[in-house]
Amino acid sequence: GDVHRHFAGTLHGRSNDPERPVIGAEFVATSITSAGDGTDDPAPMAPVMQRNPNLAFTCDRRGYVMHEVSDAQWTSHFRVVSWVTRPDAPLETRRTFVVEAGAPGLHSA
Repeated sequence: GDVHRHFAGTLHGRSNDPERPVIGAEFVATSITSAGDGTDDPAPMAPVMQRNPNLAFTCDRRGYVMHEVSDAQWTSHFRVVSWVTRPDAPLETRRTFVVEAGAPGLHSA
């Protein structure tokens, strides 16, 4: 989908019920070229996060996700910039998550 924001979440078998077994992790990247700078205000997404306990992270800043994959783990770095409306925005890693081989859950790094 085209949601213009970052998301990271844990996938549970047959539903969003956190009591179900963990079967995977999901990473959604925002776009670096969308209009507008995005925001750090968490208020607009608070209801979404409350209704979805499987979501561990969301961010409305523009950026991308960098993945490092090995036999042992999958690491995702959510990279963001403070603005896209003018040049020279600083780049930061907002959050990093790891999925260990054989353990499908999402873990903060």
